[in-house]
Amino acid sequence: FFFFLMIRRPPRSTHCISSAASDVYKRQVSTQSTWEMTNEIQRKNAEKRELIEECRELQSEYRSSKARLEKVKLKIEESRSYLCKLENKKELKIKSVARLETAELKLKQKLQIIDCLISVSYTHLRAHETSLHLVCRLLLEKKKKKK
Repeated sequence: FFFFLMIRRPPRSTHCISSAASDVYKRQVSTQSTWEMTNEIQRKNAEKRELIEECRELQSEYRSSKARLEKVKLKIEESRSYLCKLENKKELKIKSVARLETAELKLKQKLQIIDCLISVSYTHLRAHETSLHLVCRLLLEKKKKKK
């Protein structure tokens, strides 16, 4: 007779906990860690969605700010153009005022020349004489008599 001696491996569970109980425990730990991972993934996904939404809002603000900036740049350019036109008008007005002043001076000079050429009667001068002129004339006549 042959006796087979089987060498058995020791059981995985201890004597106080059965193999079935150990398997249930392992499954619970696995389920719990899976549940924690799921919660972590959901939390990360929620954060990701919030970040994406913030990015979209920032992009929208950036676009609107960029559009406002372009409008401001356009207004500045229009203002510069308008100021240039005003400066040109101002220069033209200054030149025309200078021309008018020059013309006025020339006209006054011509009038003075004309006034010198036209003779006026003594009676005409006496008719327009004021009391101040009269005093001056009398003083001049008095000086002439003394000489």
